[in-house]
Amino acid sequence: MTDKRIRPPVHPGRTLLREFMEPYNLSARRMATLMGLPHHNRITELTSGRRAITPDTAVRLEKLFGMSVEAWLNLQQRFDLETAKALLEE
Repeated sequence: MTDKRIRPPVHPGRTLLREFMEPYNLSARRMATLMGLPHHNRITELTSGRRAITPDTAVRLEKLFGMSVEAWLNLQQRFDLETAKALLEE
């Protein structure tokens, strides 16, 4: 047997936080305003890994940061698949 180090899947909210919000010094409240959202709950839940990136969120993120809708949704799909595989391996 090979020794596989299992790393937990990276939630796309972590990517949003580390690659976009922190470098631009954006709070969840400010991002929500820029994205046309009434509350920052969606952003807070997303960056904490408690919420998935939906098509609506992906469209808003594309408009704000220029990273394509498909890229955001691919990050979410990869996270979902890796999570499902990890659960089956337990």
